[in-house]
Amino acid sequence: YPVAGASAVALLFAVYGFVRGEETAITTVPPQVATVAVFVPQTPTPMPPTPTAVPPPTSGPASEVPGAPVATVSWAQVGPIFAGRCALCHGAALASGGLALDTFGAALKGGQGGPVILPGNPGESVLMQMQSSGGHPGQLSAEELSILGAWIEAGAVEK
Repeated sequence: YPVAGASAVALLFAVYGFVRGEETAITTVPPQVATVAVFVPQTPTPMPPTPTAVPPPTSGPASEVPGAPVATVSWAQVGPIFAGRCALCHGAALASGGLALDTFGAALKGGQGGPVILPGNPGESVLMQMQSSGGHPGQLSAEELSILGAWIEAGAVEK
């Protein structure tokens, strides 16, 4: 027993000395300075605007004059705007927030939060509010926004 006890004490001091004397990578390697952003959100790049040959709709007092031509905006003018600007995130494949704008029926149905287009009421339509505030990834131009507003005000008709 005396030899085993002395060996145990000697080994205990050897292990203690090894652990205390060992340098780890924490103390010997200098910290690295990050030169790259750790989190970069991946937002889709908006599609280039599709040229539309449709003149902006007339609205206001001139369109209310009897005999004046009334421009009717339908899905035929609004659909290509949605296809060019919104389809990347709100197409049938991805439908961000449950909102698909690739077909007339899907656009009127809305998304997870309910309808985004209220026919006849562009001011209360969520789609118009989102686009009017600006900063949306697929931001519509002023001309496209006026076409969309005229379409909603005219009742959001398909044909």
